[in-house]
Amino acid sequence: MKSYTHYAFSYLITSAAGASPEVAFSTSVVSLIPDIDDPDSILSRIFPYISRKVQVKWHHRTVAHSIFAVGVMLVAASPALFFSFMVYLSIVLAYASHIFIDMFNVDGICLLAPVNDTEYISFRR
Repeated sequence: MKSYTHYAFSYLITSAAGASPEVAFSTSVVSLIPDIDDPDSILSRIFPYISRKVQVKWHHRTVAHSIFAVGVMLVAASPALFFSFMVYLSIVLAYASHIFIDMFNVDGICLLAPVNDTEYISFRR
């Protein structure tokens, strides 16, 4: 998927969850984070050093696209709870929306990485 597809889908999901347009607009940027492991992504061009480190350790659509990563985001976004529960929820939904929409891509994702490398496409193996 393209970055703008992830961003637009994230905006739709966070808005549907009740986020204001300002919150949905700003937190939807989080939907771009899972593609830090893709050398052609926007974040890889902005943060090439971090991107290369992630690419060497894991391949595209593995750990950053897993349930484990959503759990990490639940913890990493917890400081947002000091501002608003909706901001926290929007950050987590933005990240999870990226993973959800990539499951419908023909390449699939390793949903259970790093424990299992089975690729899931549309909830099928």
